[in-house]
Amino acid sequence: MAKHYALGNDPTTIRTQIAAALQDYYGDGVTIHYSSSANIIFSCSAISDKVVKVSLGSTSYWYYGDSYVSGTTISNQVEFARMGSTQPTQAELVLADKFMLLLTWHGSSGYTLTLVGEMTNGDFCVAGFVQSTTSTYYNVTRTYNTTQDRELKAIIWNTGFKDANGKLYKQPLMFAAINGSLELNGSNPATIAGVYNMSGPRNRGQATVGPDYLITPTEFYSRMYSLTGNVLLDLYTPLYVEFSSSVNWRG
Repeated sequence: MAKHYALGNDPTTIRTQIAAALQDYYGDGVTIHYSSSANIIFSCSAISDKVVKVSLGSTSYWYYGDSYVSGTTISNQVEFARMGSTQPTQAELVLADKFMLLLTWHGSSGYTLTLVGEMTNGDFCVAGFVQSTTSTYYNVTRTYNTTQDRELKAIIWNTGFKDANGKLYKQPLMFAAINGSLELNGSNPATIAGVYNMSGPRNRGQATVGPDYLITPTEFYSRMYSLTGNVLLDLYTPLYVEFSSSVNWRG
């Protein structure tokens, strides 16, 4: 089962705690190639067929690449999220057998949501979303099938709703290629096991962390809708993941 890590205080602490959490959960299944005051570069075959680089600072960046080279360099680097103006001071991290979900809080700029995982069709993906209407950030924030090197779109409800008894719905998070075709697992849409879209209301505020679940905020943007020339929301409804244990490393 998945595990939740409450991280925070400053970018250096968050970076150090991300590295520690990866090693805590995946053990010998993860390789930390580089770790400095701001950067972490790692490989973890359970959740990615690429090298992943996270750089946290006054402007924070998320990348994937084909291999680790040296220092902070990875080959064929592709950016999939960026958030600036305010350094991250808090993060919610959930690690599972098939995915990594990271929420970083950037003060007045809001949250960045990043997801790295294996889909049920055997391909891998990365996804980025930012709570910023600044084109410098949302224009480079994307979702990719890293195995096939093509851009994807997360399929999300466009409004919150409940059943007749006031209960929320959840469905597996599905992905479509940018041309509109579904990522398929046989004849069914591909998903990431354990990651759900929930029919909750729009909520830009804090993440909801329960005893065994995390519900993300909403009102995130990405490049997908900047292609239209308008700044439109990408995530109207939250993502939802469950975990079996949780640790608080914020102090």
